Amino acid sequence: MKFRCIRMRLHPGQRERAVEWMHGFGERADTAVPAMRQNGLRHEVVFLESDGQNDYLLMVQASDDFDATSRSFLHSNLPIDREALQVLGEIGERGSELPVLVELHVDE
Repeated sequence: MKFRCIRMRLHPGQRERAVEWMHGFGERADTAVPAMRQNGLRHEVVFLESDGQNDYLLMVQASDDFDATSRSFLHSNLPIDREALQVLGEIGERGSELPVLVELHVDE
């Protein structure tokens, strides 16, 4: 399993919408989790960051194969995935992947 963090700058005035949408998305775990599973995404945690001038979403994700996960998500016909693509496109700029500096795993 590999991890990545995608940082997406929000468009001005979109912070409240982003927070509300993310909370609502989290409340739909019964729909979101099966979609994640279908797309190969094993974990996702989203953080809100602000530097005083801009707001950002930090999406920390885990997958065994991010290329396959991204292809599956981008081509998904699931309503929750289509909605996510639409809303993310409306509230912010295209995200950029932050460099991984260290990745540690504890044997389970």
